Amino acid sequence: MHTHHKYQEYSSFTITAAVHAAVVLGIMFLLNKTPIPNSEATSIDWEQITQLQLTETDTLAEHQEAERQAAEEAARQEAEKQAAEEAARQAAEAARQEEIKQQEIAKQKVIEEKRIAEQREKKRKEQEKQREKQKEIKREQAEKQRQEKEKLRREQAERDAREAERQARAEAQARAQAEANARAAAEANARAQAARAAAAKAQAARAAASAGNDKNYKQGLYAAIQRNKRYPHREQQQGITGTPVIAFTVLPDGTISNVRIARSSGNSALDQAALDAVRRVGHYKPTPSSTAMNTSVGLEFVIGRR
Repeated sequence: MHTHHKYQEYSSFTITAAVHAAVVLGIMFLLNKTPIPNSEATSIDWEQITQLQLTETDTLAEHQEAERQAAEEAARQEAEKQAAEEAARQAAEAARQEEIKQQEIAKQKVIEEKRIAEQREKKRKEQEKQREKQKEIKREQAEKQRQEKEKLRREQAERDAREAERQARAEAQARAQAEANARAAAEANARAQAARAAAAKAQAARAAASAGNDKNYKQGLYAAIQRNKRYPHREQQQGITGTPVIAFTVLPDGTISNVRIARSSGNSALDQAALDAVRRVGHYKPTPSSTAMNTSVGLEFVIGRR
């Protein structure tokens, strides 16, 4: 821009100098061609020539001033044009930079939105994974509880089966024991009957030897004991029979002592009932011989009899 301005000043100066030279040469040419008049008739109007030169000089100065102003105006316009172009360029550059900035912002926004979307998707997947894990844990817990309940049910069923089997065995054993007791009672009854028969024979022999008094005494004593016999209710209901043999001593005054079981019936309740029957008599008539008498009695517990 500065070089262009200097070039315009140089051109104006050259033009001005050329015009000035042409004017001076023109004047000189006119002077040389014009015949010199008589000195008396005319004289050279140097004042006119001077005035003409001044006028030409003023015109040249005005022309130079006009050219200078035109050059300045052109320079100003060129400067304004360049300033406008620079401003436009800067504005365009600023717009381009702003566009680049906005594009970068938009790009960063897209990147940020993508990152946020990825984070949300990642979080959603993690939450979904956690929910699936919780569901799996609940399913495992439910299955474990079901298996535990099934195990408890099987164990309870096994215990119930064992208990039922034990009860069945116990009932079978009880039936077998009852049958054994019944057989034992029957055998004892048979032995007792045989013993009673033998005792009766012996008693008959003793009675015959002692003039028959002891027989009647013992029969009366045994009858008293039979009247005091009580069949145990439970054994009677269950059909348990037996014949326990009770031994005891009759003192001379008739007091009964040393009561004991000579032979068990196989059932403790029947044995105890027989002991109680003898003890209930407690005291009988004095013995016929006035001496202590050791004897025994078999008490039969049979269904249909007291």
